[in-house]
Amino acid sequence: MKPCPECGSKNIYRYKEPVDAMGGYGPDLLPKLAPGFLKSAKLLPVVCIDCGYIRLYAAKETRYNLEDSKHWEQV
Repeated sequence: MKPCPECGSKNIYRYKEPVDAMGGYGPDLLPKLAPGFLKSAKLLPVVCIDCGYIRLYAAKETRYNLEDSKHWEQV
């Protein structure tokens, strides 16, 4: 996660645990990858404190659903 790909800074922060990829008012960032019907796929946000560049990483349990999903294709 270090250095920042935008500015090269090593002042990088990440949230301590994954958060829901689908906000109440925003788009579903990882559609059809939730582990269950009433659950949301998870993301791990990472932020550069110097330039503000934000990266979002899919959590492990979300990534495991990619290969078997009929809604996602490998590129």
